[in-house]
Amino acid sequence: MPVDRWAALSEALALGLTRLAIDDFLVLDAAAGYVQCYQHDDRLLTEALDTGDPRLRELGWGDPDEVDQNLSVVVAWPFSHGAACELAERWVRTLRDVYDADPNTLRYLAANASSNDDWDAGYLGIAQRLDE
Repeated sequence: MPVDRWAALSEALALGLTRLAIDDFLVLDAAAGYVQCYQHDDRLLTEALDTGDPRLRELGWGDPDEVDQNLSVVVAWPFSHGAACELAERWVRTLRDVYDADPNTLRYLAANASSNDDWDAGYLGIAQRLDE
């Protein structure tokens, strides 16, 4: 898949991350792993499945959180568009370079934990929803 597809995903994701509502979560799933985020009222928690690949740490993923042992990055909310671009690029590089994902086969889950309502993440260009 051409790199421009990944660039488009990174750009769309950066914009989308700045527009999350409190308690929104987003999961992007590849066959070998996933990245996800949860919007708290004062921070955005982003996580990646720890596969033991050292490239995850090289990409800036931090220590696992206490709940599920995923590698994480926490960013104070609200954050700048530049910070959103850095997060989005980390997600794309994790999916593409570490999990060896194909953007055509990515799946997503986008919902709000408080309302249990799904929200539309079609702006990412990922057609397939992740079955719950």
